[in-house]
Amino acid sequence: MLPRQDILRTVIDPVPRALQAIWPVEGRTGTVLPGWKGVLFGLPFVGVGLLLALVVAPRRSGHDAPVEVIAAFGAVFLAAGAMLVVAAVRPLWRARRRARLLARHRAEPWRADFAWHRRGIAGDAGRQAGAAFVAFAGIGAFLAVFGYVAFGYLDAVRDGGGVWLMRGGVAFSGLLLAAVLANALRLLAGRLKFGRGFLHFGRFPFLLGERADLRLAPPRHARRLRRLQVTLRCVEERIEDVKQGAERHISVARWQLWADSRTVPATELAAGGLSLSYELPPDPALGTDLSATPPRYWELSADADASGVEYAATFLVPVYASPLSTARP
Repeated sequence: MLPRQDILRTVIDPVPRALQAIWPVEGRTGTVLPGWKGVLFGLPFVGVGLLLALVVAPRRSGHDAPVEVIAAFGAVFLAAGAMLVVAAVRPLWRARRRARLLARHRAEPWRADFAWHRRGIAGDAGRQAGAAFVAFAGIGAFLAVFGYVAFGYLDAVRDGGGVWLMRGGVAFSGLLLAAVLANALRLLAGRLKFGRGFLHFGRFPFLLGERADLRLAPPRHARRLRRLQVTLRCVEERIEDVKQGAERHISVARWQLWADSRTVPATELAAGGLSLSYELPPDPALGTDLSATPPRYWELSADADASGVEYAATFLVPVYASPLSTARP
């Protein structure tokens, strides 16, 4: 347990509040339209993509656009539709798998929820960097098609002044794409500099109303870190459907339901690992449910200033309600 005098500041926050989103690396829901709604939404994109790539493009005669442009649009629509369908089907598969495992392990719901290792868990840096690069590749492929049409095929004299409007939109979207790439490179640089990191569990699993003992292993270059902030929080993701006039915006929001945030000297981490002990709240409604859509889970985040790339690591923590507290009579 960390000596009391080494904790510079502790804040326990039991009030639910929305967390700031850093798209596209945060969140575990995967899609805002899970299940059959997502499948029905994605299938038209697949159909349009197949129509353009396999029917329209080979029969190019009579079309103004070159065959490669039509085929490229078809490929983009097909890929987008396939991704929507796969993302929508995954929650259905997870629900069936969870029901099958729960039938065999009713007293141990964590065995049906996530592929936990009893010793501990590696950090999320690789997953976050990978998600950012996937987002960059997807947006880049979509934008490349419009960029080719706007700058390589259309002509302002021949096709009118609307060409410049399209080129301006593509150029502005290119700036947003550059920001996504910069974020992906920042995450990758942190992963390469500090490694994955590892969080050791004092026991497995941790139960609400009891104590959670954790030890954060020192990352690479830990001696270069300055003041460190570590936060254990319960996060619940929510699919929010916001209507503004005629427009409708659906997104995944992360809500913090409970948190214990501490500021400690980074020298504690560099000296062989940082030991932390938390008194968990007794509310069984805060138990982990990673297999749900959207999920609820506990995570430990660690952030510290460093020269160059900042240190930021996130680790899932197995905090569950006692099976006795959730059992139905």
